[in-house]
Amino acid sequence: MISTRGSGERLDREELDTLREAISRNDVDLVLTEDIGRICRRLDSLKICEHCQDHNTRLIAINDYLDTSSESWKILGIMAAARHEQYNEDTSRRIKRSLSNRFTQGGIIQTLIACYEKPEGAKNLSEIRKFPEWEPIVEGIFDRLENDWSYSEVADWLNEQSVPTGRWCTMKTWDCAKVIRVVHCTMLKGIRTRNKKVSKRDNKTGRRKPVNAPPKDWLEYPCPHLAFVSAERYDRLIAKLKEKNACYRAGKKNGIDNRLGRSKKRTVWPGQHVTCGVCGRNYVYGGNGLIRHLACRGSKEYKCWNSISFDAELASHKIGSAVYEQIATMPDFADVYAACVRDELNQRGDSREDRIAAVRKALAEKNRHIGNIVKSIEDTGGTPALCDRLKLLEEERKQITRQLEDIEQESQDFQSLPSFEELRDLALKSFQDLPRESHEFAKIMKQLIPTIVVYPHRALDGGHVVLRAKFNLSLVPLLPVLRKLTLDLSVLMRELTVDLFEVPQRIEFRERIVAMIGQGVQQRETAKELGITQPAVQRALKLDALMNQSGTADPFIPIFEPPEDYGRLRRHKHKRFKFEPLPPPND
Repeated sequence: MISTRGSGERLDREELDTLREAISRNDVDLVLTEDIGRICRRLDSLKICEHCQDHNTRLIAINDYLDTSSESWKILGIMAAARHEQYNEDTSRRIKRSLSNRFTQGGIIQTLIACYEKPEGAKNLSEIRKFPEWEPIVEGIFDRLENDWSYSEVADWLNEQSVPTGRWCTMKTWDCAKVIRVVHCTMLKGIRTRNKKVSKRDNKTGRRKPVNAPPKDWLEYPCPHLAFVSAERYDRLIAKLKEKNACYRAGKKNGIDNRLGRSKKRTVWPGQHVTCGVCGRNYVYGGNGLIRHLACRGSKEYKCWNSISFDAELASHKIGSAVYEQIATMPDFADVYAACVRDELNQRGDSREDRIAAVRKALAEKNRHIGNIVKSIEDTGGTPALCDRLKLLEEERKQITRQLEDIEQESQDFQSLPSFEELRDLALKSFQDLPRESHEFAKIMKQLIPTIVVYPHRALDGGHVVLRAKFNLSLVPLLPVLRKLTLDLSVLMRELTVDLFEVPQRIEFRERIVAMIGQGVQQRETAKELGITQPAVQRALKLDALMNQSGTADPFIPIFEPPEDYGRLRRHKHKRFKFEPLPPPND
């Protein structure tokens, strides 16, 4: 007896493989079934019959009057397979029709998100209530997402507030997926939806997977008593989140997985934020066996010769200190900044009325088209093509309406732009109030410093190969409205270089050593006064002579290939090594 609870459409069931193997081994003389649809569906059921015939095994399907020992079994098998497929489709349509009818009457109440209460025995949407204590929570979620918080950061905030995940969640802590599920629930704006997904069969395995349904099949049911936010605010936020997260959507671009290199977890800064200047790959924790060091991913894969790592804690301190010092001592560009803002306001004031007029004209034109289609539907009863066209026009009208609201809100934002001193104080306060190991600090740093690129360097007189970080510091991301300025805001940007290593004594004290020697102080006395060794003084003088000879003020020079006299860079000599730099981001 072989029994199964799986769908007859599934062709990768273990029981089906067991049956085939038993027939192939000639272990059975007879296969008896109620109908061949119990074994599998479609023409694959005929293949089972042919497999039985090949191994002298008789198959009998009682309800299909099919017996492979008779000469007419093939015709009966084809008819039975077609009949079962037709019955399956008819049953599916009937169930979908019944469920859709129940939905349009407020039925099919199953599980709900945490902010709604389902009384015992409730069968209609009118019986569902929302928890009043969730009003400030939903407001807080929307406020944070509108201020560019990530889903994970909102989840951390909910966990800190000890917000329950809901009656139907087995996990009692919030994560990214739970926040997405709540935010994308249209009941928050007072509309319940259904049929946005349909199942599609993979004919090779018989498995079904969800795919997006055509808009004409979507169902909506109004439930204003369950709304937490206005429909306009909800639609605006969802559109913003889709645009913001479009670059992270799973898929391929030009044959390359766009998830490649994307962080699967949040690491302590500067993890997942540093790029190798040699090959273009990101730096990851675990460099050269040290878990707190960052090293180039390409060197681990034998695709980059730059195997130099750096201490993440030291780098965080050095980069953070450099950024803080630059912000705190930034020259007073208040006049230049004010002039930029004033010119921008004048320029936008001249074009604002024209833009508003153009958008309102497009909105009126769209409303006219919608009115014509609505009248056609009222006169003729409507066709599927007209209904699809109406939904498309309504979606375009929503986009135009949001565009008009953005222009009006943009004008208000520019009128309330802070002064340069307020912007600088905002940056310093954001920087001071957060611990360096927190994810909030990482978020601020990634806003201030979009990209950190490290390059290998070496002193003129030799020694260890070290890393220098180069990045652009920008105050613009602290105030999102500044990103909309069309004028040059380079006044708010600085290019910085930070050494990600402890500076050797001969380089740290070089200038002081040269000055003291120039005043006639002996080398031994100089070393004693500075608290260093005499050989360090001698090496500093030698380095200074090399710098004067080369005509440079920087004791370090960049290296573009591994030095032959440096034994720690040997990755390029391995037989698996093949230098494969990534193409520049613009390619």
